[in-house]
Amino acid sequence: MTCIRAEQFILFFKCQGDHAVLCVRITNVAAAVTKEARLHLFQAQEWQKLQNHIQDHSCTEKFSKAQLTMTVNHTEQNLTVSQIPYPETWYVFYVDKFTCDENYSESEDIQFEMVLLNPDAEGNPLDHFSAGESGKISFLKIRFVS
Repeated sequence: MTCIRAEQFILFFKCQGDHAVLCVRITNVAAAVTKEARLHLFQAQEWQKLQNHIQDHSCTEKFSKAQLTMTVNHTEQNLTVSQIPYPETWYVFYVDKFTCDENYSESEDIQFEMVLLNPDAEGNPLDHFSAGESGKISFLKIRFVS
């Protein structure tokens, strides 16, 4: 279990090609909606630029620069990362309305289950995930205490 006091780094992944999919399932939709839960995805090079100039951006500004954002407000939802011509590393962060709040107080848990899919040359997203390795990434179970 991880206590979320600032941004919560979840994972990074590498993909290439058309239509990589991040599928997110949650068990406590009410808590996610109340907390305004989101996943923010940053391309590695953009995240590194932000980290190199962290003093130039407030917490809110930093997360507003995400290349992709997914509001986590349904039991299951997908986010498609399209047309990546070369292997690209992405960082995924959990963010909610308390992330940038210095007076953060604990609230209800949100359990996530993720499936990451990257189509192969034949368009089959179940055959492999990483642009650098073969095999399938199965479910990642991540529990947040916030």
